[in-house]
Amino acid sequence: MEVLRKLGSFAIHASIIILLQPSVSSSLEQNTGNHTINNDNILKTLSVLLSTAGAILSVKNFNNSFSNHHQKIGVALYGIIWLQALIGFLRPHRGCKGRSVWFFAHWLLGTSVCLLGILNIYTGLQAYHEKTSRSIHLWTIIFTIQLSFMAFIYLLQDKWVYMQKQGVILGNEPVRSTDKEISTRNKLKVLTTETC
Repeated sequence: MEVLRKLGSFAIHASIIILLQPSVSSSLEQNTGNHTINNDNILKTLSVLLSTAGAILSVKNFNNSFSNHHQKIGVALYGIIWLQALIGFLRPHRGCKGRSVWFFAHWLLGTSVCLLGILNIYTGLQAYHEKTSRSIHLWTIIFTIQLSFMAFIYLLQDKWVYMQKQGVILGNEPVRSTDKEISTRNKLKVLTTETC
């Protein structure tokens, strides 16, 4: 029984990490080749299946009195995950009137899953502390470090292309000198004329 509880807990937490991964990796991948789309679809399908397995294990093995916020948020998460997956199948073609509304709804649900999943891990740690009186400080620190690292990667990839373009001459554009470079050149000219 204890093994099933640990497995259920692992499946729930792993599904949250896997759900966050497509959000982080989608803006990293700029091409739209079949390879990228297939990997993204596999990860999305795996995350929905893993979160469903976690939900089934949690319903079977844990106290479902819904007496704490962790359980209530968890049920909301399962519903939103499946709602987003179902809405994904109803995606209108590009250029259709409803595409922008669909995109906003799909994005809002995905963002909600990410934020609620993060919140739910913290509330789950707190519920664990209240139930067992064990310290959760180490786990809170570990999760916060992991979350900070993922946020850093997400923000880094957002500016990665911009950072790569810095200092690169694009096309046939003339190179413009900065004021500092111009003033340095003028000082060098003055020094060379004075020494002659």
